[in-house]
Amino acid sequence: AAIWKAMPSTVSLWFGVLLPKADIEIVRRPEVAVVMARNMREALRQGVKGAVSEYMLLLSDWSPLLSRVTVQTSIWHGDADTYVPIGMAGILAQGIQGSSFYTVEGGGHFMIVDRLEPILQGFDVL
Repeated sequence: AAIWKAMPSTVSLWFGVLLPKADIEIVRRPEVAVVMARNMREALRQGVKGAVSEYMLLLSDWSPLLSRVTVQTSIWHGDADTYVPIGMAGILAQGIQGSSFYTVEGGGHFMIVDRLEPILQGFDVL
């Protein structure tokens, strides 16, 4: 966290080690790198407690809560995502009644950068 706060450009380098080629190409774009660095700086501005809490939530069993989701839900996940396994998206799709599940071939963790418009099309926000 201290390194990321002191040198925000290292965010792209860090994710570059963890991510598939498709994502590396996205996070190395200057406009994306700037946003990621800004987001990371803001996320860590008050320390790492929030990030630790988020990871603890990810490790807990949240599957019983999925049946409480009653809004239109579309789940998009890249099949090349090495950061979050596609199986997690499958659990969401199975647990949220009436959800739609879309697999993006060759898409990584940050595939939303290039696919935001088609993802939002079904939600009357464009």
